[in-house]
Amino acid sequence: MKKIVFHYCTLIFCILLAFSSGYSQSYKVLSKEEKQNFALQSQVIFKVAALNKASIDTLLESKQDFAIEYVAKSDLNLIEYFLKKKKKVTVVTSENAKNLLDKFPTVLQINSSEIDSLNLQNLSVVDSTKTLFKELKELTSINFINNKKITDSIVFRIWERSGKVPNFIYADSNSIAKTTKLVSFLNSTEKIFGVVKTKEKLLKNVSFKNFPNRKANGYFSFPFRFDNKSPILIPYKAGYYFSPDIIYANLENRGNQKEFIGFPLDLNFGLTDSFEFKKKVLNRIRNNNEDIISKQVQIVNDSVHGKVGFFNKRAYIDAGIESRSSLKSSFTITAWIKPTKLGNANSILGKGKHFVLKVHSGYLTFTMAGIKDYFSFSSPIPINKWTHVSLVYSEVHNELYFYINGKKTDTVSLISNYITSDHNLYIGNNLWEEFFIGYLGAINIWERELNSSEIFSQYNNPNLGKGKINLKLYLGIGFLVLVSLIILYLFKRANRKSKFSSTLNTPNKPLNTLLDTYIVKLYCFGSLQIINEENIDIAQKLSPKLKQLFLIIFLESVKDGIGISTKKLTEILWPGMDPKSAKNTRGTNIQNLRSLLSTCSQIKLLFINKHWFLDISDNCFCDYDIANSYIELFASEQYNVKLLEEKLPILLSLLKRGRLFTNTSATWLDPHIEKFSFKITKECFHYIDSLSIEKHADMLLEAIEIIHFYDDLNEKALQLKLKILIHQGKLSLARLLYDNFSKLYKNIYKENYPITFEKSIS
Repeated sequence: MKKIVFHYCTLIFCILLAFSSGYSQSYKVLSKEEKQNFALQSQVIFKVAALNKASIDTLLESKQDFAIEYVAKSDLNLIEYFLKKKKKVTVVTSENAKNLLDKFPTVLQINSSEIDSLNLQNLSVVDSTKTLFKELKELTSINFINNKKITDSIVFRIWERSGKVPNFIYADSNSIAKTTKLVSFLNSTEKIFGVVKTKEKLLKNVSFKNFPNRKANGYFSFPFRFDNKSPILIPYKAGYYFSPDIIYANLENRGNQKEFIGFPLDLNFGLTDSFEFKKKVLNRIRNNNEDIISKQVQIVNDSVHGKVGFFNKRAYIDAGIESRSSLKSSFTITAWIKPTKLGNANSILGKGKHFVLKVHSGYLTFTMAGIKDYFSFSSPIPINKWTHVSLVYSEVHNELYFYINGKKTDTVSLISNYITSDHNLYIGNNLWEEFFIGYLGAINIWERELNSSEIFSQYNNPNLGKGKINLKLYLGIGFLVLVSLIILYLFKRANRKSKFSSTLNTPNKPLNTLLDTYIVKLYCFGSLQIINEENIDIAQKLSPKLKQLFLIIFLESVKDGIGISTKKLTEILWPGMDPKSAKNTRGTNIQNLRSLLSTCSQIKLLFINKHWFLDISDNCFCDYDIANSYIELFASEQYNVKLLEEKLPILLSLLKRGRLFTNTSATWLDPHIEKFSFKITKECFHYIDSLSIEKHADMLLEAIEIIHFYDDLNEKALQLKLKILIHQGKLSLARLLYDNFSKLYKNIYKENYPITFEKSIS
């Protein structure tokens, strides 16, 4: 019985569905396939007032479907007249046409707001690459009734460039025959169609590499015409990669919708150079710091950016031989600059004769010698003020984009293609010796085009993404790293010696173990980063005072497992403040810190036994805690060579991220940094003494690099590195290293380095 009832219910539902499908409906409720078919076709559209009797008769005789724009109730008479003559009519209106729709089931209603309209009636320049449909709307209309300059070819090129065939082309009584012919031509043209989108939304302004003048906004269609080029679609949008990243179009697959899914690129993808000013100039990406030559550049402290480079007179930086491979095709440059003097030309970056980014007479300028100076008069550079400048070159569009303080200020088309050169990159200079005078902060170079959002993030948050680079470093370490870190962290408050004995015998595990294990990550080496479950660095949201509050509680908590008393905390962070004000200020800051940490379930700020304590769970990765654990392990095992061979690369990979709490400066913090500096330098020499140049040269060089993080004039480390380079047959590199060390020594101590090169390597 139940089966019979179900059968009849299903039958009735199908009948009702079939009945309802014959009735009028809105475009919104069409199926995906019906919308697609409709969006690939063109129709003539009329305003009722633009029709006379002759044109009405022509429409009645025509076999083509057409559309009418319903503006006022008076339009209904003509619309009903067409419908009674069994004509299929699409009604475009923003009015309520319910009565009409109820009366005539064949009507399709489209709201005017669903159409991207292009009005070409009064344009003086009609055939331009800027004449495009630019919205994500699926449907389009074009109106050129009063513009006699518009030809069928121009309409075709608008379709070809926009990726949207005009669905509605306006006509009146005088143009009906001509427009009907154009519609027939567009509808008979073979098409290739598809969509560009992310997983969540449609994508705007997507280009195709081999057809740079073609744009796609969400759903697209192009004429199946490729002008003797390979019929290959390679989607391109700055800041994204696509899957699939290429489709070969042919007659067999032209009827299939092409779907390109865009995924945002990691900000650090394509980052080839990242120059920072610490005790010396560093390139944290190439790690070719020994090859970088600094000529009279002074490292000074700045109240805004910490350590920066001061360029005076003829000071500049040679980025080394590896920099010859940079700036080859599409590129992005970001830099913090503070000129103290502006002449006719002051170079920020220079590379050969065809690449100079400079300030010319107070304006950001890009020069290709012998071709053109591309001045950006909308990008002025002030004196004695920090400015974030960016230059982007798009190889796909052959355009330059200038940015000042995160905002695009200019777009310039190149008159010829960008030409690279096989020369070293100069900072603060170029081959014409147009020296920069003033201060330079962080400088980053990508071998890709960044989009406006990525540029703004660099201006608004210059440290963004650094943690991800280092995370990739951790992902590349072998299974011993993963297993050791897991066990170290699970038992970090237990007896370390017994814990590490078991670690040595831990069996192999898959590489993905680390990713599955740590929910939250706390990085202390390099810039402070606190990565929560959503992969957001909440350290970037900490004010300078909140960062100090976090760090002092963290250091006191890991030191003895007790934390810090309220009294001591107040004396350090708010000295001299009266008790009442200190209490209110302290309470507000602690509340704000707790609020930010609430997004990190594995890090909790507690008040236990009258002490503020940072409780870090076993599911939180903490490089500082793990590094100290390894240091204790090696010392407890008397620097056993086998253990060092197995485990030391793990420790070095943690420490290579940078100095402890880089870019954070406070009087109370200095003793902590100095104590750790002394400790890690001493321990690194223990490791060096236990290893041999013949078997462990790479490990020794990494250990020396760590020593130089904390003491860049350590003579013992210099002598050892020279011996390693000599052993490896790199005499010229050893000589260069010695010369750079001697220059730095003289720079700081104002006297020549007393030990000769020959004596250093003996």
